[in-house]
Amino acid sequence: MPEYSYAIISALLWAISAPIVNRGMENFPEENRSSATFIALFCALITGTLSLYPFTSNDVFDAHNINVYIILSGVFTFPIATGLYYLSTHAFGVRAELASQFAKVKPLFSILFAAFFLGETIEQSSIIAIALIIIGLLMFVKAVWITNFSIRALLFGLLTAMAWATGEVFVKLGFQEANALDNSFIALASSLLLVLIIILPSLKQFLVKSTLTWIAPFAIHGILSFSFAYACFFKSITMIGVTKTVIINAFWPALSVLIVFAQKRFMGEPYKMSVYLIAAIVLLVSASITVITNIEA
Repeated sequence: MPEYSYAIISALLWAISAPIVNRGMENFPEENRSSATFIALFCALITGTLSLYPFTSNDVFDAHNINVYIILSGVFTFPIATGLYYLSTHAFGVRAELASQFAKVKPLFSILFAAFFLGETIEQSSIIAIALIIIGLLMFVKAVWITNFSIRALLFGLLTAMAWATGEVFVKLGFQEANALDNSFIALASSLLLVLIIILPSLKQFLVKSTLTWIAPFAIHGILSFSFAYACFFKSITMIGVTKTVIINAFWPALSVLIVFAQKRFMGEPYKMSVYLIAAIVLLVSASITVITNIEA
């Protein structure tokens, strides 16, 4: 496959995941919201870890697959970033496709981190793509401002982007291209253990008080996102670097809006898309195409 294929596959899987997260958040228990968020994360981590395990090597638990950078990449990517993503989705009125748009901010953090801490060169095509991303982000902020702007939602979104970007730096520092699947599994498993430790004291009490009919979408999210999407994404980082990977990947939030829009139209439900949101989608897809074209050349 072309070396940029892994970044595209991860983007498609994340775009598909947005309406699934919406379904889970629609039935999210109002009481004990913080505990429910950890339960959702725990469920996603379990399904993600179990579904990725069959694809790992026999020596997945060998010492060469485990280092502090891999563990930190998992902590920042899964419990921290995804937890903030869930909170941002709720703050945007249960619209994961809007919360996901802050993944567009992530390339700005990621590219700066990669340049300063990893020594990656920012190529001319990347500079053009960054400009398109910034303009697209401004269009998105304008779209949110005139519809459902929330300072809390904005804060959660920006923190999510920063956590995602931090995790990517640790991926580049700790992952090996030949062992990317094994490294991804270790990142997932260590995050699962951390979340289990956090929720264990209140797990029994929460299970008694809450019905878990809302948890299935998060289990599916774990399989699509935590297992397969992130495995492809991490593999791409080891192959073509952080900068190119995150810019190619930047179109998935825009695609998630189109998927939710199509879903709503199919179900006969109203869904408004402002001209600013459409402009943001076009600009972000253009940014991804700019980098893909440069790699192909």
